[in-house]
This record gives sequence, C-alpha cells and structure tokens, in this order.
Amino acid sequence: MLDFDNNLTVRKPTPIPLEKLTLSRTQGFVLSRVDGTTSFRDIISTLPDEGSDPASRFLFGLLIMGVVVYDPPLADGPFRVANILRDHADRRALEKMQEKTILQSYARMRKQNPHE
Repeated sequence: MLDFDNNLTVRKPTPIPLEKLTLSRTQGFVLSRVDGTTSFRDIISTLPDEGSDPASRFLFGLLIMGVVVYDPPLADGPFRVANILRDHADRRALEKMQEKTILQSYARMRKQNPHE
C-alpha cells in the first residue's frame, strides 16, 4: 500500500456489481467500513490479528480492481483493470472477426470445383 492514512471510498459506479459478490463476514465488515472517512489503517485496526491479513489482501484486491479508491486520489499509475478488460475485449472481437472470415472462406472453397 502506498499510503495507509489516506481515506478509502467505493468508486461510483463500481466496475463490478458488489451486490452479486459472495463475501465472508470479514470481507462484508471491511467493505462496510469503506465509506470515505476511514483509512486503510483504521479499518485494519478494528479487526483481530488473525483477520488482518485476509482483510488486507481483500482491500488490496478491491484497490487493484478499481472498486475502492483513495480519497484524495493518489497519482495515476499505468496499471488499470479497465484497460486490461478493454484490451481483452478488443482481442476477443478481433479473434471472432478472424474466425468468421476463415469460416466464410472455407465455405466458399468447399463449393468450388477442385479443378478451379
């Protein structure tokens, strides 16, 4: 974590639907404390020692996915989940287009006379 004292808040709209996530009790508690007025350090300090490591990983995951953000925000970095998802969608669309072209070419070739 870059700064344990900056407040954490949930990004609106969230990149993933939080209501559809299956959360443990600790994860639900941690997520309920992300309200824009509490810091990472404040949230972790309310948990027992055995719950702090999983909660830290959970908060880190939410930060990486862009669900939770620092308030005030830290400097923008090159890593953005939205960019990764967009690149994946672009690659997938290109693959679909190429597959369609290949299947159309194959269908045309099957109809041709082998001596053409």
